[in-house]
Amino acid sequence: DDDGPAKKRRRDDDDDPKWRGKDMSRATLWYYRDNDAKRQGPFYPGQMRHWFEGGYLKPTQPIAPSFKGEVPRDFLPLNDVFPADDAQETAFVARPGVPLWPLRPAGPPAPAGAGDDDDDGDEDDVVR
Repeated sequence: DDDGPAKKRRRDDDDDPKWRGKDMSRATLWYYRDNDAKRQGPFYPGQMRHWFEGGYLKPTQPIAPSFKGEVPRDFLPLNDVFPADDAQETAFVARPGVPLWPLRPAGPPAPAGAGDDDDDGDEDDVVR
């Protein structure tokens, strides 16, 4: 039966995550499954890249991207998403405009006169 391998290929393709084949540099967040198969995340690309470079993520570690804040259900091994031959150059490398790290929250506004607290009585302290 000539349809055997073709049907199997189609079935395998159907099992692939919806994000398969997308540009991974567009992923704004990442998730991974830990040793207990629990979903961990979201993490920024810079965080994942740092752990990848440090050897904390195994080639078989299940990972999944998030492009618009969605929480992924389907995970693939890291070495399937980023093949070993170019993983060092491509794994968790984000395109320009994608934040690599969490943004620091803005603090409260500075009180009036902040930065001019030398109180030495000279001219720059005089309100005119």
